[in-house]
Amino acid sequence: MTTIRLFRIGKKRQPSYKIVVTDKKNPPSAGRFIDEIGFYNPITKEKTIDAQKVKYWIEKGATMSDTAYNLFVTEKIIEDVKRPKHNILKKKEDDLSEKAASVKEGKVGERADKTIDKNNGEIPEGAVQEESQVSEPEVKEKPTENQDGSEKDSGNSKQEDLDQA
Repeated sequence: MTTIRLFRIGKKRQPSYKIVVTDKKNPPSAGRFIDEIGFYNPITKEKTIDAQKVKYWIEKGATMSDTAYNLFVTEKIIEDVKRPKHNILKKKEDDLSEKAASVKEGKVGERADKTIDKNNGEIPEGAVQEESQVSEPEVKEKPTENQDGSEKDSGNSKQEDLDQA
């Protein structure tokens, strides 16, 4: 099976690519390719693509990498919509849609329901705490002492501190 993809050439940190037709089994860095159909330099935005060769290889059944496909769409060799840069895996997409549907239906506490079902409809000890059982610890402020031993309120403003001195 043939594919159209980019073949990196150029120096370190100076990428430029040949657009080549190669066998899908060949590694991307291999120098063996069937046909060279163009050139792309992302730094200078220079592009040279032979549109006739692209159309010929597409008719022959060659697939394209996402980057090559989007490049052909921007050059108007192919009239279609660009492919997204980052594809979310279908499995993750399905999981996200299921979670969104369960939230809309109000099934947020499914896990708690499963725990109750396992115990013949009884709520296990310590599994669920009602709001009345949960209390926040109270924080008491300790009064601070002045140098002369008298207590002063910790909430005094700077002006009151200056007046006392």
